[in-house]
Amino acid sequence: MDLIESASAMIDRAPRIALAGGAVTARAIAREIVGLDAGRVVLIGGSPGEGEELAAAAGGGAVAGKDLGATKGCSLVVLAGEGPGAGTADGTAACVARYAPEAVVLIAAERSLPRARDFLNASRLPSRQVLAIGGLARVQARAANLASRFGLNDSQVSLLVAGGEDEKELLELRRYTVAAGIPLALLTDALKAGCVNGDRSIRPPSPGGEVSLASAAALIADAVLRDRRRVLCCGVFAEAARGLPALFATLPAIIGRHGCEEIFPAPLTLEERSFLQRAAAPAHDGDARR
Repeated sequence: MDLIESASAMIDRAPRIALAGGAVTARAIAREIVGLDAGRVVLIGGSPGEGEELAAAAGGGAVAGKDLGATKGCSLVVLAGEGPGAGTADGTAACVARYAPEAVVLIAAERSLPRARDFLNASRLPSRQVLAIGGLARVQARAANLASRFGLNDSQVSLLVAGGEDEKELLELRRYTVAAGIPLALLTDALKAGCVNGDRSIRPPSPGGEVSLASAAALIADAVLRDRRRVLCCGVFAEAARGLPALFATLPAIIGRHGCEEIFPAPLTLEERSFLQRAAAPAHDGDARR
C-alpha cells in the first residue's frame, strides 16, 4: 500500500505540460512534446472538440483539456499556432496568469517575439517566465547544415546568434561558432571552402516550417522541464543593459526550470549591438512593460 501511495505522490509531483492552440503547427508540437516523456500533457484546442483531435494526433500519452482552466498547476504552458496563443484579445494571457501563475509560458508561433511581448504586457507575469521560439528553428537549421558539410553529428556544432527571428534579422556571432570543439575561425582554409561562404546571415529552416518550429519548441520544453540550464538562442526579454534598450529579441540565454535564468554573457561588438537594435525594432514597436 505504501508503494502505491508513493507512486501516486510521484505522479502528482510530475511536471504537467499544457499545449493550447489549433492548426497544423499545434499538432506537430504536440507530438514532439509528448515524445519528451517529461510529464503529463494536456492538450487544449482553439475550438470545441479540437483538444480531442490534438490528443489523437499526438499518438497517445496526452489527454484533452476543455479550456484554459486545464493549465492549472502546469510547469509549462505552450501557446502554439493560430489558436489561443495567437494574441491577447481572447483573454488568453489573463487566463494563463490566473490558473498557472508560476508556469513558464512558451510562445510557439510565427512572429513569436511581438506576440511574446504582448503576452508579457497583458499577463503581468515575471519576464523570465515568458519565452518565444524566436530564431531557434533557424539556428538549428544552420547547425545541421554545418554538421552535414563537416560530416559531423548536429550535437557537435554549436553557434550563437542575436537579433529578431526572420533570417534577415539574425546575425551569427561567428567567433563563437564551434565544430567538434574547434572554433570555426581556426579551421583550415580548405575546410572553410567546403562549408562556409562568408555569409553571416541565418538561412531559413527546411524542410517544413511546422516541423522546424515543433523541434525548436521541444528543445526549449526539454530545457525547462528537466532544468537543463542549457544555452539556447531563443526569444527572451532583455532588460536595458550593455547599450541595448529593454526588448524582446533572440539572444543566447540560459534556459532552465524558471524559464530564462539569465542572458548568457557573450560580449557584443558595437556593430552587433547596432544590428540587434535594428533587427529587434519591428518586434518592439511598442513599449514593453518590463
